[in-house]
This record gives sequence, C-alpha cells and structure tokens, in this order.
Amino acid sequence: MEGKPWPMDSTSTATKLLEKRRMMYEVKEEFDQAKEEERERDAEFKEKESYLRAKDLSLQQGLIQFNQVLQENDLKRNKAKKKYEEELRQKRQKEERIEQLNHDIEELSFRATSLEKEVTKMRKYEDFLERVREKNPDDFTDISDILARYNTLKQSYEDLMKKRHQLEEELQDIKWTRDLYEKEKKDQLMELAIDIANTQKSIEDLDIIRSDLQKEVDTVSSTATEKDLELGCMLTAIENLYQRCKTEEPGIHHDRTTKVKETQNLNDYNYRAKTAVSKLNAIKAYIKDIEDILADERSVELLKESTHSSIDKGGATKTEA
Repeated sequence: MEGKPWPMDSTSTATKLLEKRRMMYEVKEEFDQAKEEERERDAEFKEKESYLRAKDLSLQQGLIQFNQVLQENDLKRNKAKKKYEEELRQKRQKEERIEQLNHDIEELSFRATSLEKEVTKMRKYEDFLERVREKNPDDFTDISDILARYNTLKQSYEDLMKKRHQLEEELQDIKWTRDLYEKEKKDQLMELAIDIANTQKSIEDLDIIRSDLQKEVDTVSSTATEKDLELGCMLTAIENLYQRCKTEEPGIHHDRTTKVKETQNLNDYNYRAKTAVSKLNAIKAYIKDIEDILADERSVELLKESTHSSIDKGGATKTEA
C-alpha cells in the first residue's frame, strides 16, 4: 500500500471517497487474505503440533518400553549376578567343607594309626594284667577287677594329693600368719624399745632435774638451818632482854599476855616468832617506861639544880647587900 501513489489533491470529493472505499476494500481484502493465510498457517501449525505431539507420545511410549526392557534386563542381570554369587559362595563352602572333611579324614587316619599303635603298645600291659590275674585268682577273677582296683587306688591317690595340696595351702596360710604375727611383734618390740629408750632418757632427764632440785633443797635446807640458827640466837637474845627487863623492873608488868601464850607451844618457830614479837613489844614498853623514868629523874635533877642556883643567887645577893 505504501508503494501505490495517492490521487491528486485536485480530484473531487466523490472521487476521493470512491478512492478511499477502493482502498478500504483493498485493505480488507489484504486483511482477509492475511487472515486466511494466518488461519492456514495456524491449521498447518496445529496439524504439525498434533503430529509432533503424536510423535512425542510415541517416543515417550517407546522410551517407557525401553526403560522397562532396561529394568527387566537389570533385574535379570542382578538376579543372574546374585545367583552366580550364591552359586560361587556355595561352591566355596563346599570346597571348604571338602577341604575340612579331607583334613578330618587325615586326622582320623592319623588318630586311627595312633590308636592302633597304642593298642599294640597296650597289648603287653593286657598280657601283664592277665598274668597277674592268673597268679592271683583269689583276689582277681577278671582284668576288670584289677582295673577297678587301679581306679580305686588312683582315686585315693588323687584324694590324698588334693588333701596334701589343701594342707600345704593351710600351712602356707599359717606361715603367712606366723610371719605377719612375728613382723607385728617385731614392730611392737621395736616400738617398745623406742619407748624404753625414750623413758630411759626421760628418767635420766628427771634424775638430772631431781639432782638439781636436791641441790636446791640442800641449799635451801642449809639456808634454812642458818636462818633457824639466826632465829634461835635472835629469840634467845630477845628472851634474855625480856628476862632482864623483868628482873630489873619487877614492879612493872607488861608480860601478862606473853606468859599465857608461852605455855601453849614452845617448839613452833612461827609461834615463838609471834611470841618474840609480843616480848619485843613488852621490851619496848619497858624501855619506854625506863625512858619516862629517866626523863622524870632528869626533870627532878634539873629542878633541883635550878632551885640550888636560885638559892645560891639569893645568898650572893644578900651578901652583897
């Protein structure tokens, strides 16, 4: 349509209208033709699609059948493989069984040979037992009696060996207990020896302490003896002073309580010391009295002297007058 020339502008309206209708018909024809072609292409496409769909379905069915055939083949192959493996395993088992049976046959053959040799070897013992039975018909009537006696003796021997083993075990237990007891006693003796040594050392230390204390006691006793001697001398001196005071001043009595107390205990130094204190107080009182007397005498003498002096002064005055 683009290649066709447009009519001139100078044409009339009717011509233009006819031209436009013609053009419209042409466009419609082209459209219908295109539509028909499109319908034909669509029909051709649907036909081809149906063909392709049928072909695809056929291919899918073929593929499914092929897969089924493959699965069946796999199953057959796996089954055949398992059957082969099972037959192979059974074959190996039967071969091993055959080998084991051959080995057992060899062992049985060897054992039979050994038994035959053992029977041959034991036959001489049977002959020996037969001769023993013949020589001792009263004790054994058959070889089985000898074998029974042998079994009895063997059982007794085994019982004795068990008893011996049990006694040996008991002896071992007793020895172990004895060794343990001896070890404990040795340990106890060692501990006692250590305790004795420690006690001896403690005794020696106590002896040293006792010696030191004895020395101190002796020193204290010696000091006490000296003190007792000094106290005796002091008490004697006090007694002498006291008796002298009583003798010199018989009219003065400061010893009433002292006399009563002296009759109570004369061997107790503590009491004698208290008595000596009382006597010292009495002596003090005597001395005080004596001092008072002496003071009075001095006062009298001074008074006399002053009187004489006054008299002497008065006579001198009179003489001068």
